[in-house]
Amino acid sequence: MEKIIGLAVAISLMAFLSACSNAAPLCSDEKTVNLVKEIALTKIPIEKDKVVLTLESIRTTDTNKQTGKQSCAGDLIVKTPDAGFKFPLTYTSEVTDKKEHYVTVWGL
Repeated sequence: MEKIIGLAVAISLMAFLSACSNAAPLCSDEKTVNLVKEIALTKIPIEKDKVVLTLESIRTTDTNKQTGKQSCAGDLIVKTPDAGFKFPLTYTSEVTDKKEHYVTVWGL
């Protein structure tokens, strides 16, 4: 019976700690990648329906243990019907005070 109570307490504690975590989605998380591509589409002067974006070689360059902020790098591949381009990017993935996912991109 003590083992069951101990296990229940451990599971409750893990759930509480994960709910309070400031950890931002990882650099390669689908949400992060999609936000990077959305930001890129606002900066690239091209018809949005004629471009395909992919993010490759994704790397985590730093993790702030206190805030959960992820510093990232990757290559944005831009393919159009006529050409292809590669942009080395750096970006961050973090959580705002309101628990919203916030991504900042450099290199466009």
